[in-house]
Amino acid sequence: MNNVKGFNCASCGDTVYSRCKEDNLGFCHCGRVQVKGTPQEPEVYINDEMLLVPNLIDIELPVDNDILYWDWNLMRNDYGYISELPKENFENKIHEYSTS
Repeated sequence: MNNVKGFNCASCGDTVYSRCKEDNLGFCHCGRVQVKGTPQEPEVYINDEMLLVPNLIDIELPVDNDILYWDWNLMRNDYGYISELPKENFENKIHEYSTS
């Protein structure tokens, strides 16, 4: 088991966490929250403004940091968020942010 820190978006209800230091695509579905940095010490941004003291939550994952890194590196996007919405909606949002 791997413990990471995440942040819950009050707008869409998604919980977002970073997969590795290089991960800067950690957005929730509505795009309001972005999480960057390491899985254990993330930086949280709301509407592009960094929160100085974010209300982080503990998340227990069944995979280690190596799996999280390769999920990011290979662009699989199986990890990094917890949501009730379909994965396809999230992938479309990532594409919007990476091409703008």
